[in-house]
Amino acid sequence: MGLDLGLFSQRLTLTTKWYYNRSKDLLFNTRITVSLGYTTQFQNIGTTSNKGLEFTLNTV
Repeated sequence: MGLDLGLFSQRLTLTTKWYYNRSKDLLFNTRITVSLGYTTQFQNIGTTSNKGLEFTLNTV
């Protein structure tokens, strides 16, 4: 989501952005028992989230 604002015939501009990103089921290489014939296996167990607020001010 974002907002753009221009003042004084666009000589002063302000841009504001808010973001939120969540990723889940990321592949992760995990160890398994050797009796299966393999030592590692990829599993969907990773999760990350990014969020923030961003401001940009430009002047001419």
